[in-house]
Amino acid sequence: HYNQALALKEDDAWFYDARANIYAELGDYDMALADLERAAELEPEQRDFFTRAGDMFLYEAEDPQRALDSYNMAVERAPDDGWAYADRAAAYEAMGDIGAALDDLNHAVELDAENSTFFIRRGLLYLYELEDHDAALADLNMAVEIDPENADAYAERANFFQTYAGDLEAALEDRNTAVALDPEGPWRYADRFHVYREMGRDDEALADLHRCLDLDPDYYWCAWERAWVYDSFGQRLDAVTDFQQFLDTSPEDDCPECHDEA
Repeated sequence: HYNQALALKEDDAWFYDARANIYAELGDYDMALADLERAAELEPEQRDFFTRAGDMFLYEAEDPQRALDSYNMAVERAPDDGWAYADRAAAYEAMGDIGAALDDLNHAVELDAENSTFFIRRGLLYLYELEDHDAALADLNMAVEIDPENADAYAERANFFQTYAGDLEAALEDRNTAVALDPEGPWRYADRFHVYREMGRDDEALADLHRCLDLDPDYYWCAWERAWVYDSFGQRLDAVTDFQQFLDTSPEDDCPECHDEA
């Protein structure tokens, strides 16, 4: 239908943008990018086309330099939009230019200090790239304070408490909040499982894996984890069933060694 629309009106940028989304759904990223680039030619002042092209270059084509070029065009067209800088920061980070990424995230925060996602992203940059735990926690705390309904803010802070601070009680409290805010997200239960497991609360850990797989039977990492829990309980037949589910639902190239082990 979009092909037919463009045959009738070949100079409509938004038709190219819409068809690009379909190409992306089909996994044809070259055609999707070509459509986005054509849309950008037709409406060069519209930054959304450049942002989406940058996202596709970065996350699908895995070409951070071309992503950066697209994000630069977006920044030129929307210099007062914090998202333009936050998006570009991801390209800089992928290229290993952490200083430039931090500068962009700082600018995003300056432009919109009420956007919790900017604080989350900067906090994770401090945590993983700069290893500044104090600055990371300060930003994650700010994200929760700004938007107490943002489940991702609690989830990222929970990971900090569990992995870097060794505070399992604080991690569990944040995981509980994330689950309460997003009870239909199977990953919330998968994340909380790890806290329960580390605390030795295996029955509650197993219950979270049951819930995860109830919500998404194809969530193969939950099947993988539950198999090992069953194995530790001596429930070998249940473990075998979950290992088989893992083999049936997970792509082999995701973790070849896990397939061999299963």
